[in-house]
Amino acid sequence: MKGDGMGWHFGYNCRHWVPTLGKCRVMIARDNKRADLLADKWLKTREMLVYAEWSPQELFDRVKTGEVEATYVKKDSSWKFRTRCSWAWDNCALSNTGGQCFCFEPHDGEEIACLADLRDLDAEHPNMVRVPSDEDVKLIEGQLSGLVVEEGLAPSDA
Repeated sequence: MKGDGMGWHFGYNCRHWVPTLGKCRVMIARDNKRADLLADKWLKTREMLVYAEWSPQELFDRVKTGEVEATYVKKDSSWKFRTRCSWAWDNCALSNTGGQCFCFEPHDGEEIACLADLRDLDAEHPNMVRVPSDEDVKLIEGQLSGLVVEEGLAPSDA
């Protein structure tokens, strides 16, 4: 919806919005620099790739060097990665409440009536540089399974 004067410009392709995580890239970048906001968080493979904006190979390399801790969770057959991040602080406040975003950049993509319409999106923003595919997830998880055998990463029962 566009209005006069103020230039209302809602759209699902806010360049900072991360729909599957409900996060804002600007806030992620800003808040992850603040030591007082960081806490350990275990993320599944796709969440980790999206949140950190890493390629599957980069995530694998970071696990292999010990920079990122990884564990296989038998209970739900998933890989989890521990990262120190500002997860609790970098949600997009506008996704559920509306309002004016201080980080918004105008776009010429699809427009929506209000920001609450963003809740129904199930894909990442089309302008993002990298969206992990199912193949990306399978690739990294396959490599990690090989690493378990090679270097003895212990699976978790959690």
